[in-house]
Amino acid sequence: MEDTDAQAHDPDARVVATTGKPGDKVALAPLTKALVTPSAEAPVHQPAQAAGGGIPGSGYSNPGTPEVLLRDVRAAEHEGFDRLVFEFSGNPEVVERAMTYKDAPDQQGTGDIEPVKGNAFLPVVLRRVAVVDTPEGRQFVGHGSLGVAAGNILDAFNSVGTEGDSLFYVGLDSERDFTFQMLENPTRVVLDFPK
Repeated sequence: MEDTDAQAHDPDARVVATTGKPGDKVALAPLTKALVTPSAEAPVHQPAQAAGGGIPGSGYSNPGTPEVLLRDVRAAEHEGFDRLVFEFSGNPEVVERAMTYKDAPDQQGTGDIEPVKGNAFLPVVLRRVAVVDTPEGRQFVGHGSLGVAAGNILDAFNSVGTEGDSLFYVGLDSERDFTFQMLENPTRVVLDFPK
């Protein structure tokens, strides 16, 4: 399968990344311009500031700045790794400190356990992201499984977010090391899990 998220064809694309092992804390550093592959050492990432709010129903409001819209979520198997991609219009802020495996996929605020497929659960918290209908008709409204899986990625689940945050869980067969990247043109949050 061709890797459409590799950015090899766009020399002006910015690529930033972090790597992690289960339970690691993520350090922050400035954005860098580099081509990152799952086998390469990835620099630690400081996310770009989000374009901002005005997200309907989120409680977050910053008039005059565009919304960040979730456009697509997809997963694919590649040689040596499985990849999960969140694609946006606008630049989301990723709460990297939240990317630590949890024993159970609980909802923010209530603590209720979500029915995420898998044995290991990695939360992905995105700030100032609207999960609304796209012009193409795909909906990310409401919570539940997004029907996305590939290889060791068993589920991508839209949980209940709070205070302008959107919470997703990645359900995996087991806790795995992972690489986190932000790619541009279009903006994507990319998680790679070695096989």
